[in-house]
Amino acid sequence: MKDAAPHHPSQGPVSSPVDPLPLLQETGVSALTKYSSVTTVAAALKQYVAKLNGTRGLDLETARVMAYRELKAHKVQDGRGLVLAAFAELATRNGTPPATAAQQGEAVAFADPEPWPDAVDGAALLARLEAFVRRFLALPPGADVLLPAFVLATYAVEIFPVAPYLVAHSPAPQCGKTRALEVLELLVRRPWRTIVPSTAVLFRVLQESVPTLLLDEAEVVNGRGDAAADVRALLQSGYRLGAFVPRCGGEANEVRNFRVFGVKAFALIGQLPPALFDRCIPVEMQRRPRAAQLARFRPLRLAAEALALRRQARRWVSDHATALREADPPPLDALDERQQEVWDPLFAIGLVAGGDWYERLKTAALAISGGREPESIGLTLLADLHVVFGEQTWLTSADLVQALNAVEGRPWADWNRGKGLTANALARLLKPFAIAPTYSPDKTVRGYRREALQASWAAYLQSEPSNYPESSNDATNGPFDNYRKSPPAVVADSRDNPDGDSLSGSWTVENAGGPGLWTDEGEPDPEGWFDPSLEDPAP
Repeated sequence: MKDAAPHHPSQGPVSSPVDPLPLLQETGVSALTKYSSVTTVAAALKQYVAKLNGTRGLDLETARVMAYRELKAHKVQDGRGLVLAAFAELATRNGTPPATAAQQGEAVAFADPEPWPDAVDGAALLARLEAFVRRFLALPPGADVLLPAFVLATYAVEIFPVAPYLVAHSPAPQCGKTRALEVLELLVRRPWRTIVPSTAVLFRVLQESVPTLLLDEAEVVNGRGDAAADVRALLQSGYRLGAFVPRCGGEANEVRNFRVFGVKAFALIGQLPPALFDRCIPVEMQRRPRAAQLARFRPLRLAAEALALRRQARRWVSDHATALREADPPPLDALDERQQEVWDPLFAIGLVAGGDWYERLKTAALAISGGREPESIGLTLLADLHVVFGEQTWLTSADLVQALNAVEGRPWADWNRGKGLTANALARLLKPFAIAPTYSPDKTVRGYRREALQASWAAYLQSEPSNYPESSNDATNGPFDNYRKSPPAVVADSRDNPDGDSLSGSWTVENAGGPGLWTDEGEPDPEGWFDPSLEDPAP
């Protein structure tokens, strides 16, 4: 039997057996809760790892795993990231490279390709990118023009004051959302395709590398709890240049600002929260017919072609940085202010690239974002009242609620546990807009004057709802001969509204411009953060 190899001093202290459980209790790690501050969590972890100094190998990994599980069991916010950071510091003190401290995973690293050696024609490059994505994706109208410009925008992230956000969403699995992220991963600058990242991981990677975040299974942002709320807040703020999140770091727990700005794309079944969806350009994916064949997606075989496109994209953006920065595309009447600013970088790319790309991008913006439905129940009500009123100047409260309750596919008939919208509920919903009922000229009944609603219509509604489908003018419309158009469908969930003056649950507003989401309650459980049954395999 061979003797054990001698221990060399360069290998550091010999690991001795350790029982992490009493250390977790002694240092206060076991006493942490979801209400513990970041400073308190960091201080407890520092004491814990200090008592592990000299521990190595399996014993060290056991101590790390037990600390992480303890924090997870108590729902401590950002527990995983803080444990990793604490053990990375310990590894540094022990003379071990931090990347090997956890004995798992690999470093998150990004590298920009070498620019293409020759000048690149922008319109031709966009056409090549369009042909590439169309080979592997069945896209809705306008998206085949959107995606090539989105790819170039990832190389110009330092140029524009706003970073475009994209959301590929669908009503069911196997609609190509994940495939869309896989295709983008081959083309965009510094792709980081991930699932269920913690806030600590997000802000550290975004700060250090400014990647293009490709967040698959983005149902995570709909989760309950502080962790999901932090992820939502971080993503919502990160579309504008100069966005930071404050976090404690370093030995002294000094408060530092972490940059979270960057281009991002999300893929999920269902909807994003309204505030985040409002910052996104939606791509509404649908399952393609079986007869519609696409090229097989083989990333390894596409690597050389994709690398050439990435190099050309970097060269073109570098050569035209000044022109892109100075581009000033005129606003489109059909886009609201938020939609206009997230499309502006793409419009600038179309203007500078030349050819017909600017006109094609305007057409795509109108198809995808133009006339997008409101994302709150109050705005939905304003839109419906605009249609109900038609050209009439005054309507009674009773006639208005009768007309609203009669519209199929809208929430009003299901209001107040299926009893329907009432005059009182209507008044409560309109009160935040400073709209109140008044008496009729003969002082006998109360109702609403058109002039009282016009200011709110002008402020909150994009345009005349002229894209509503025609509906029959039959007896169900009662006295409203002018009510000839049906608003876009609003699909309610199964929960009842208990009070009649506010709405619990989720409402999906669907039209050609893409769905929006109004959410108050009913978010998924944060444990696991997504349902494995919702995985979206490649089409």
